[in-house]
Amino acid sequence: MGQTFLSLPGVKTQDVDNLTYGNSFMNGTINADGTFTFTHDMNDGLNDTYGTLGTGTLAGKA
Repeated sequence: MGQTFLSLPGVKTQDVDNLTYGNSFMNGTINADGTFTFTHDMNDGLNDTYGTLGTGTLAGKA
C-alpha cells in the first residue's frame, strides 16, 4: 500500500496500491477547531492509460 499522510486517533488517509489503482491518492488536514479537509484524485486502474478520472474535496467539521 502507499504512504500514510495523516494519522490521528480514529482518522487516517492512505494512498492506494499504485500497481492496482494507478497512483490515486488522498491527503487530509485536520485543524485544532475540528474543521477538516480531504482532497483526492482518482486515476484509472490501468496505470495512467487514461490519466486522472476525477478529483474531489471534502470539507467539514467534526
